[in-house]
Amino acid sequence: VGLLEKNNFNGLSLANNHNLDQGRQGYESTLSALKEGRINYFGEQTNDNSEPWRTTVKGKTFTFFGWNSTDHIINRVVIGKRIKEARAASDFIIVYMHWGSEYTSRPTTSQRQLGRDLIDSGADVVIGAHPHVMQGMEIWQGKPIFWSLGNFIFDQDWSVDTQHGLILKLNFDSNKITVEPVLISVIKSQPEVLA
Repeated sequence: VGLLEKNNFNGLSLANNHNLDQGRQGYESTLSALKEGRINYFGEQTNDNSEPWRTTVKGKTFTFFGWNSTDHIINRVVIGKRIKEARAASDFIIVYMHWGSEYTSRPTTSQRQLGRDLIDSGADVVIGAHPHVMQGMEIWQGKPIFWSLGNFIFDQDWSVDTQHGLILKLNFDSNKITVEPVLISVIKSQPEVLA
């Protein structure tokens, strides 16, 4: 947690397929460490009703949701309703999705439909992870969907594709969102920005 604080991480999605690898006790230990380090978190491995993280920046309210569809069947009605309910109290809604097929360079049909459904429900940005490789992006109804950012900190140095990823700089101005993708290379499990 100290490294997260040192590097200015203040919010994390816990919606992924590994959060329960060490059982419930391991998961609770993770939550305790994040609380102690004052790191905000949102999303769970198997719970579509987990609490989002809400924060205010320069007078604008941001709501972050996280959902995992890799080893959990998402209830699309529930998550659509959650986004719609959050819309009234949020200037911007960002959804982090753990989804898709590992090591494939294109999103699945299911990913595409779900990403579009999330935007149609009221999300402003959808950001995906899990495939370990970049999968590109799409603009749907004027809003960005990033299918997979690839790896960030990971020990998959056995292929070129798994040694690259993206960091996103998102700028929110009134209701306009601009995106600046930053390409990184993962060298010895550490991200380095490519010039």
